[in-house]
Amino acid sequence: MTTWTINNTNSNAESGYIKSADWLCTKTEDDLSTSIGGDVWFTEPNEPNPGSFSVPYADVTEEQAITWTKEKLGEASVANIELTVGRNLDALKTPSQNHGLPWQPEPEPEPEPIEEPIEEPVEESNE
Repeated sequence: MTTWTINNTNSNAESGYIKSADWLCTKTEDDLSTSIGGDVWFTEPNEPNPGSFSVPYADVTEEQAITWTKEKLGEASVANIELTVGRNLDALKTPSQNHGLPWQPEPEPEPEPIEEPIEEPVEESNE
């Protein structure tokens, strides 16, 4: 499943309108997950009021911020981001690269600890 979230926003203190958002696109399957993040400016930083927004900061929902973020990124970028997190997840499931130094032997696996049987104390009888 691919999800989009907004981690933070930057708003104009005077106007109260959001100027930018930090986004995160995450793909999760089973117990594996991978993410790509970035930020997007909705207006130039020196503009007092974003022309594309008419929702005051206090009334903005995460859904709205995600919609605005995707609109600003554009359909092609959103599709590319989602494709990339999918490919990254596939790479986690089936690694295509090995790491190490081929001229050094692979380290020996650590032996499994052997559990010693616990001896029950023998009670002495006074006969």
